[in-house]
Amino acid sequence: MSYVNIFDIKRFAVHDGPGIRTTVFLKGCPLKCRWCHNPEGQSAEPVTVDIERKVNGRKIMAKKTYGEKIEINKLMDIILKDQHFYQESGGG
Repeated sequence: MSYVNIFDIKRFAVHDGPGIRTTVFLKGCPLKCRWCHNPEGQSAEPVTVDIERKVNGRKIMAKKTYGEKIEINKLMDIILKDQHFYQESGGG
């Protein structure tokens, strides 16, 4: 079995090209660009970050882990669920 490290999958994305698409964010980018919009994707290993938000004036703290090994066949199953939308919208 082959696996790939990902940190997110965005179904029905419209911002990364024409039409409707599924965007898969991979872990392990070696470029370290200063303007990177996804620094959680730079390390190939899972990364845990602290998240702080205010809700109704109260501070809420949480932790989120970015990174998961997923079997390529399972990833393709997720992507191909929306194949009809890709074809109809000119995306992919």
